[in-house]
This record gives sequence, C-alpha cells and structure tokens, in this order.
Amino acid sequence: MIYTPLTYLAMRIAYDAHHGVLDRSGAPYVFHPYEVASRMDDEVSTAVALLHDVVEDTDVTFEDLAAKGIPEEAIRPLRLLTHDPEVPYMDYI
Repeated sequence: MIYTPLTYLAMRIAYDAHHGVLDRSGAPYVFHPYEVASRMDDEVSTAVALLHDVVEDTDVTFEDLAAKGIPEEAIRPLRLLTHDPEVPYMDYI
C-alpha cells in the first residue's frame, strides 16, 4: 500500500466509518477496502479504494469527505463508484 498523508487520512476515515461492522464471514468490514487499496499503484487511487464504500454504506457524505480534507481529485471518482439509491442496483452494476 502507498502511505502518504492523503492515504493515512483516507485510512482513518474508512476505519472510523466502518468501525464495528463485520462482513458476511464475520471479519471486520474495513479489511475489504484495505485489501482493495493494497492493489493500487498511486496515491489518489489508493485513497479512492480506501473510501469506495464509505458514502454508499455509512452516514458520511461527499461534503464530509471534502471537509475532512479529501481533495476533489479523489471525490470525483468516488461519486462515479457510489451507487445512487434511486437507481436499481442491477441497473447500476
């Protein structure tokens, strides 16, 4: 994984947002975005991987991410990756 101030910030936001949530196998859910992030090869992609489920699955908003210091260059792809609840999931995928 790439470790920079941005990725540390994204890591902390993801950890806090998913704290206490377990996946279907009973493992902490945050392991999933950390695993995805481990496959990225640049700072912004790593931050996006860490945050890719935060807005979709928690109460955190894009505005919250911006206020916490996540730059627009990371928020833009997050908007594309986040399922809009108004769109049926099967249409989204």
